[in-house]
Amino acid sequence: MRSNIPILAFLIVIILLLGKGVFIDDVEIDTGIYYSYSSMFEEGLYPYSDFSFEYPPGAFLILLTPALLSNSAEGYKIIFSIFIALALFSCGIIIYMRSKSGLIIFTAAVILIPSILIFQRFDTLAAALTLSSLVLFSKKKHLMGSFLLALAASIKLYPAIIFPIYAMHLPKEERLDNILAFIIGLLIMFIPFFAFSSPAQISSFLNYHIDRPVQIESTWASLSIIFGKLGEDLLITGGFGSMNIISESAQFFGKAGVFLFLAFLSAAYYYLSKKEKNEKILFTGAFILIAGAIAFSKVFSPQYIIWLIVIFPLIYSDFKKDNYILWTVFAEILILTHLIYPVFYRELIMLNDIPVLILIARNVLFLILIFLASKDLFGHKRE
Repeated sequence: MRSNIPILAFLIVIILLLGKGVFIDDVEIDTGIYYSYSSMFEEGLYPYSDFSFEYPPGAFLILLTPALLSNSAEGYKIIFSIFIALALFSCGIIIYMRSKSGLIIFTAAVILIPSILIFQRFDTLAAALTLSSLVLFSKKKHLMGSFLLALAASIKLYPAIIFPIYAMHLPKEERLDNILAFIIGLLIMFIPFFAFSSPAQISSFLNYHIDRPVQIESTWASLSIIFGKLGEDLLITGGFGSMNIISESAQFFGKAGVFLFLAFLSAAYYYLSKKEKNEKILFTGAFILIAGAIAFSKVFSPQYIIWLIVIFPLIYSDFKKDNYILWTVFAEILILTHLIYPVFYRELIMLNDIPVLILIARNVLFLILIFLASKDLFGHKRE
């Protein structure tokens, strides 16, 4: 019984946070938007071809499912949140099966994140599939791991950058089969939607992300805000589902960030290819790549942190000195992210000094986290 205490405690935390996220939090509710998407589908309209949909096709299936079980927006919100809670609990079980201390870290991280971000947005589902994929792959269940990674990438695109690490870890005779498993997983999710869309409609999905301006919480926004404080003309506007910064520096950083991310990605792949292939490399490599994708992107929505908290306990669950520093930095990032959204979000939009300083501190700490994780990984000698 005593050995199950961490799981029971985690379950209690989920239930309490679920109640808070569904019935108490009064921040704007994304599930209302999701419900409208599903309502349009029920009226015979198709995503991409009949109405704009900014997410990959797998996300639409997730958003549609609660609508099949409820006819009201409030019922939709509750069912959606329960699905997220189940996904979160499954993450906890997976982490617990690998490390009891890992579950403690995961529980602490979940508590520090605003509950509305967990239960009213669907990033947890993509994160759960990514976690399952990584663990299965580490257990030599390569085909299933590759297939699940493709399903995760059909919900949120970011898991796709992990697949090259999989390819590095595979024996040559298995690579083709796993590439096919990954491609088939993507095609299963993408074809039913894109088959009914014209090239122009598909390109509009891509252009949405290409044309999106620098979001106010991103790394590049921090730099642009500093330039604004120094006198550059700067405008805060709403659109693309976020508050964004419009300025000459923001436009430059947004474009430069793409090339910097590609350079970061290339360097990471290169150094990972030179390392001994083991579980440590697999998990830490995935963590660094995802963190880099967030850091160099034009968008740093607060729920993106969920992508990382499911992987962090797989790597840094041991009680040792080097991990204490990483725990501290990661905890500070989670706390500051909570302060940015929702606590001081309105003040941040007005560019008040305190939330701006909090934002800059969070983004600097995020870069430090990537550096520390990279140092921890690449600083080790080949085994």
